[in-house]
Amino acid sequence: MSTHVIDSHVGKKIRELRNLAGVSQTKLAEALDVSFQQIQKYEIAANRVSASKLFEVSKFFNVPIGVFFPDQDERTGVSGINADEAGLVRAYREASPEIRTAIRSLTRSLGMEQDSSRSGNHEAQAE
Repeated sequence: MSTHVIDSHVGKKIRELRNLAGVSQTKLAEALDVSFQQIQKYEIAANRVSASKLFEVSKFFNVPIGVFFPDQDERTGVSGINADEAGLVRAYREASPEIRTAIRSLTRSLGMEQDSSRSGNHEAQAE
């Protein structure tokens, strides 16, 4: 029997949320009262996640249950993140409010700088 695309997506979202939160498979397993091997199987879609376990996972990560389904990703424009991005989010969440403000200011500045350099390149090419 082959793995259904939804089962794969659910498993990937569990892994993504777990990595984003900096939670080990063991810690998630303990919270769900399953083995860490079961979490591994969920994440690779070797085993399906029951509706009740999926509900528990959504409560553990404090996310709506719809997050685990592909159409939710399309509506929100959110797709999978890599380990570097997850690390940035974790660091941001752990930072003080002052540091968060500085990070937001820096990223806005860098974005504006990148936008102005792009428009400058277009002007140079037009000449």
